[in-house]
Amino acid sequence: NTLPSLAEGTYPITVTATDPAGNVGTDTGSLTVDLTPPDPTATVFSIDDITADNVLNETESLSSNVTLTGVLTGIPADATSTVVTVSVNGTDYTATVDTVAGTWSVDVAGSDLLNDPDLTVDANVTFMDAAGNSSSVTDSQTYTVDTVAPMVSLNDLDTNDQTPELTGTIDDPTATVWSQLMVSITQ
Repeated sequence: NTLPSLAEGTYPITVTATDPAGNVGTDTGSLTVDLTPPDPTATVFSIDDITADNVLNETESLSSNVTLTGVLTGIPADATSTVVTVSVNGTDYTATVDTVAGTWSVDVAGSDLLNDPDLTVDANVTFMDAAGNSSSVTDSQTYTVDTVAPMVSLNDLDTNDQTPELTGTIDDPTATVWSQLMVSITQ
């Protein structure tokens, strides 16, 4: 039989069946109608910087896996399923959720980050309850790409000074300068 439209709540159910000989079988149970999705009001969901400095460099862009991480706390108590989906360059990745630590993580292809036209990672966490109701929270994180190494030009130096000053130019004002002296002796 088809039940009438029911409001949210728990209803007692009794089912009775009678066979042609007049034998009666009965069972009772309950039906819970839940129309309310999990409440994500207390949920904190965010994406951490894409890399340590939020800049995808050449090495990272060539990597088969760049690990993206984020925060996920305040999961609704009635959520029986929690799924984090991360979208990069049209590819969806499903993250691993650590509810104890309050974090999530997923490995994405460096090439997807490099080729993403808007340089934005989009993430969505979906909560589902036992009745199949769902709710979600979204976040996005922009990043920059710098795959060009700075051009370095060192001026040659002949000196009798044991602590010479090295000079040259670098075309990237944000580059960090350090030097290394290599000595090669040939016999």
